[in-house]
Amino acid sequence: MLRFARYVAVQAATYGLDMGLFLLLFILARQDAVLANVAAKVFAGIFAFLAHRYFTFEAAREGKQTRQAALYVALWSLNVPLSTGLLAFFLLLGMPAVVAKIVADVVCVGFNYWVSRKYIFTGPRESTAGAGPVCPACGDAMNVEETWVRRCPACAFMASALPPGAGRGVAGLGFLRTRNFETILDRLEDLLPSSGANLLEVGCASGWFLERAARRGMRVEGIEPEPGVEGACAVAGVNVRAGYFPDALDEDSRYQVIVFNDVFEHLPDPGRAIAEVERRLEPAGLAVLNLPSTDGPIFRTARLLNGLGLAGPYERLWQKDMESPHVTYFNPLNLRSLVERHTGLRLVHASRLSVLSRKGLWSRIASTWSPAASAVLFPVAWCASFVLDWFPSDIVLTIFRKEAAPGV
Repeated sequence: MLRFARYVAVQAATYGLDMGLFLLLFILARQDAVLANVAAKVFAGIFAFLAHRYFTFEAAREGKQTRQAALYVALWSLNVPLSTGLLAFFLLLGMPAVVAKIVADVVCVGFNYWVSRKYIFTGPRESTAGAGPVCPACGDAMNVEETWVRRCPACAFMASALPPGAGRGVAGLGFLRTRNFETILDRLEDLLPSSGANLLEVGCASGWFLERAARRGMRVEGIEPEPGVEGACAVAGVNVRAGYFPDALDEDSRYQVIVFNDVFEHLPDPGRAIAEVERRLEPAGLAVLNLPSTDGPIFRTARLLNGLGLAGPYERLWQKDMESPHVTYFNPLNLRSLVERHTGLRLVHASRLSVLSRKGLWSRIASTWSPAASAVLFPVAWCASFVLDWFPSDIVLTIFRKEAAPGV
């Protein structure tokens, strides 16, 4: 289903390119309809091959590039006369040129999908038996996407071979995170039965979230592996344990709420981590996961550019070569699958969080990109901030509840 959805998206973009060039040549340049169709097909065909190879069928790294290109050229060679012949036939029947092209292309789209899936973009990605480590979210075998990234073809969970580690945050995120933290706390207040909940934040950094939770009457505690941070938090009246979850906790420590803000994706064993979260929660307790998603347009665009050879944005999203890289990448569906596969926790809330704020945007970009790259990325990100809410978010909030004690 995911592959078919990607195919439809690529074909829609290809067809828009095809039709746009056809109309440009036929109406504005006053070229013959058949010649305009041939030119449009050639240009759109090149785009479609690259998009299907790197994105739809993810067949770019199976070692069969020459074979794929030759077969796709053969399909394209067949598609051009087929589409053109159908177009000419419908024109002879008296159809308007635009209508005739649409009807001809509907036939060709179905034909192209069947041939592409069955004969061109095949190989190890079609069968996952013995392909690699088991996906912790669904149990299927994972395939190699990069030398340092594996991806599950069944649920789209992704994992990197990057070494996990503690690290300081990125500059320019203060306003965005504050806004998202308030949203999370609003949802918690809706779900908690009473005020004064005992809350633990894993990876609390400087304690921004904990301070805001404390203002709302919660009893807060944090864990932070970055050296020296616990001292700064103590000054603000926040109790922070130095170390990693769950090793830094006492054996009998239990909480009504355990929160991971931009932390869960840094853990090397998410299945074990979420199982430990369940063990540490009191009955009816809440597990809060705020993390990036592969469903968002920023990640999807970066991944597509990486497939086309521009790796910078993709590696930046994984925080490659940074102190604390991302070890995993989820989407809402496979995150829920992971949690329910390893625990008895049940989803009680799922929503989006803001991914870009124009306030602090320049500092955020300039902190990890060169001045030249920042000058290019800033206006793009600024404009994107106005439309990102129209698409699935690159940051998601999911909250899971532990079963209440019997009789409660």
